[in-house]
Amino acid sequence: MSPTESDRRDYPRLKRSLPLRFKFISSAFQDPALDRVCDGATHNISLGGLLLVGPIPKLDWLKELLIGRISVGVNFLI
Repeated sequence: MSPTESDRRDYPRLKRSLPLRFKFISSAFQDPALDRVCDGATHNISLGGLLLVGPIPKLDWLKELLIGRISVGVNFLI
């Protein structure tokens, strides 16, 4: 398969690992773990998004992240 057939992305990806810091943000609920600033990295970036690799303080936040009740604020360390 050619790259255009196997990879139908709208934007090209920059496949680089960049260090970053991130924090979970929510106006829907309060939790002391929301104050934690986490270290992580991105493994690829495009205009459509990025792959963030790092810890999630509480696994029960997954549903809240998926439905948008928790957002992620990101600071790139360039």
